[in-house]
Amino acid sequence: MDLLNISDDDIDFNSSKWLLEYARIVGCDRFSVDIEVKEMDFAVEYQKKLLSNLEPYYLGSEDAKIVVMYNYESDVRHQKMWSLNHDSISIILRFMGRHLLDDMIAGNEGISGWRFYKGKEILACAVHGFDYFYFIDPPATLINILGPKAVVGKQL
Repeated sequence: MDLLNISDDDIDFNSSKWLLEYARIVGCDRFSVDIEVKEMDFAVEYQKKLLSNLEPYYLGSEDAKIVVMYNYESDVRHQKMWSLNHDSISIILRFMGRHLLDDMIAGNEGISGWRFYKGKEILACAVHGFDYFYFIDPPATLINILGPKAVVGKQL
């Protein structure tokens, strides 16, 4: 199994856009996002706007795998899921900040930790705390598009 990873230092808006499109192309049909509780009005408003825009794509909550665990947490987490399609991708792109690993959006608005699933299987994720985007078994076309910023290796 191959694993593509892109560092927060290398990822940008265009890379994020290609990663999302190729997640959809390889069959990802759902996604989750971490939304942290924030007290500041601007963060609450930003989160409300995101959730309102995503409402038509809401699929419900379920237990789903995550790739990176913190402090000995389980590799399965109860998460809200939304449908991944052309329309929801445009919403993600509007709300992700500069890119899927934007520290300012995560720190100020509390939106981070994007995960993309094909059915119950996780294929891609933006791991904010580790500052990497991972894509499991990426298509060669995506690797070519991303160029030298994409590091691909074998997953153990």
